[in-house]
Amino acid sequence: MGNFYIMKKNQSVLADLKDGGNIGFPIGHGNIYYVNGSGSGVAGAVVASDSNDGLTPKKPLSTILAALAKCVNDRGDVIYVTDYYQPSGEEWPISVNKSLVSIIGYQSFLGGPFALWTPWVVGVATGTNKAFMDIVANNVLVHGFGMYASDTGAPCVTMDEGIAGVQLDFCRFNQGTYGVHLTSGDTGYGIAITRCFFQNGLASGGIYFNDDPAHCLIAGNHFDRLAGPAISIVQGAGGRIIDNHIGLANGYAAGDGITLASGVNRYYVDGNRATLGNVAGSSGNNPYVDSGVATSQNNWGVNYYGVTLKQPS
Repeated sequence: MGNFYIMKKNQSVLADLKDGGNIGFPIGHGNIYYVNGSGSGVAGAVVASDSNDGLTPKKPLSTILAALAKCVNDRGDVIYVTDYYQPSGEEWPISVNKSLVSIIGYQSFLGGPFALWTPWVVGVATGTNKAFMDIVANNVLVHGFGMYASDTGAPCVTMDEGIAGVQLDFCRFNQGTYGVHLTSGDTGYGIAITRCFFQNGLASGGIYFNDDPAHCLIAGNHFDRLAGPAISIVQGAGGRIIDNHIGLANGYAAGDGITLASGVNRYYVDGNRATLGNVAGSSGNNPYVDSGVATSQNNWGVNYYGVTLKQPS
């Protein structure tokens, strides 16, 4: 899976940042780089700039691009982003091109402008049809970001074909075609999307996998009345879709909860809940569709539509 880390207790985080220490204990022995896209950092810090070394919160870089340029493949480097939005000099989509790298958003611990209502560091791409992030390296962890594409002509996050060991955790996706889009190509391995929030500014759906992903994990996510399927898997084997909460839009189409195409097999689907707030908006369609259901290609457990157990059509 991805490059996991162990957090200290929350009350120690702010003190560590002010003292220039580490927030957590990343796996590996890499460097820690700090980014503050707002141009200011903790008390006593110099103005954020890509000419800084970024090695302490008092000398932060201003872009993730600059931090990635300082990272080394497989060293276990960590990028802590304490504030962001649309820093000058950033290039979208941000190409995450270094392996074994963690990009961690921690704005809420610093009392930033969004801290009262969201735990995410918020970033919005600029331009036309620009994704926020494109992950092209293996073993990448992205945690604590609210990611917006520049418009509804691109996904929030794209991944390269054949990608492996990527985890998106505790992130929010809004404005774009999809929240996460994995294109067709070689087999992807060990991709995990966990505890994320997909908002209804997404024009096509939540998660779209068409890269024959093997052993992926989609768990504990929330989908807020999207215009298309919350989770759509075109091909792949051995994945798990578990414990997701899906708020359906009025007049939802069949499969707008979870759709597995005929090229999907040995997926385990269990503990998911699709709900509809407005009974009058029910289309009567089954929110779960599995094109291989007749041949029992996948394993469906206990999944709900409202309070009713529901098997796929």
